Amino acid sequence: MPQKVSKSGGANKSRTSAEKSTEMRRVNFTTPTAMVTLVVGSSDNPVKFTLHKDFACHYSPVFHAAFNGNFIEGQTQTYHLEDAQDKVVTLLVQWIYTRRIVTTDNYTDYENLITLWILADKLCMPALQNAIIDRLFKTKPKPDCRMAIIGSLEKIYNETAGGCQLQKFAVDVCATYLKPDDIRETLQLFPAEFLIDYASRFYRPHILVPWEFDASDYHVSTEDKSKSSSAKRTVE
Repeated sequence: MPQKVSKSGGANKSRTSAEKSTEMRRVNFTTPTAMVTLVVGSSDNPVKFTLHKDFACHYSPVFHAAFNGNFIEGQTQTYHLEDAQDKVVTLLVQWIYTRRIVTTDNYTDYENLITLWILADKLCMPALQNAIIDRLFKTKPKPDCRMAIIGSLEKIYNETAGGCQLQKFAVDVCATYLKPDDIRETLQLFPAEFLIDYASRFYRPHILVPWEFDASDYHVSTEDKSKSSSAKRTVE
């Protein structure tokens, strides 16, 4: 669980460190004519996104391995995201090119950001995961943001590894804004693993609640992008 940090101290230091690890390595745009395709959805009615291979491979080691390997993705320069949604992949491509996340403040967009975090985890893109957390953290006091997080708990706990940063963030948001009666009256909506994490969150005899927490408390490491929490869950 996140440790108490000063609003002016550790958070900025962590964020600067994460930025350096990505900003110092600019896209090596040496093959501007090389393009790859992301195929989203089922084979019956797919949506295709075409983007520069250099950009895709720079930000995702999964894409890099796929498009430069000897398997079907490398031969066809096509990567299938069958379980993804086109709106979510639009945000993915948008971030790859601009390093920005542009959404409105409504329930659906917040829900899409949570789904994008999970997709970014599968694609080993920690910088994008952290950008999503920063966006959600700033807007967490808004009712639509909080409700999207609560409404996505089952997805979060089913599709990520136990103890991942997104789970920690969701638990802390719920612990901050939900009243005990809110959980008691809708108990069936909360995954069992979440309830355990929620209870554990309050067992901190050495810290008084409420305590301060910062977006950087829920960042994932950008040093090793070869393993995702979802991949670990699959292996386990």
